[in-house]
Amino acid sequence: MTWVQSELARQPRVAQPSARGFPALADVVADAAAPAAARAARAHYAALLSDFGGAWLLSRPLGNETLFFVYAATDGDEAWLELYDAQGRELGGASFGAAPGASFGPVAGVRANAAAVAGPPE
Repeated sequence: MTWVQSELARQPRVAQPSARGFPALADVVADAAAPAAARAARAHYAALLSDFGGAWLLSRPLGNETLFFVYAATDGDEAWLELYDAQGRELGGASFGAAPGASFGPVAGVRANAAAVAGPPE
């Protein structure tokens, strides 16, 4: 989580992965290159936000390890992040809103926040 926190302090968050803002230092990866838990997380957010946002699967090398994460954002101010190691173990997540900064915590809490923002399916 330290890399995520330092990146958020260093540059602005954007609605989509971009060279202009977080998560700029990560690469978008194909689903097949990521662990099953990260693929499932991307699919979860893609379905949840299908009408008003998107979800991306990204990776970044950290030392001898590769970090995988799902970045999901609405077309407004809300966004969510889930982090996984190369074996698919959950490392944590974050929720972002209109105010600067992020709320870090377990993935279950991040998903609950996303579901509350998205509302019931139509």
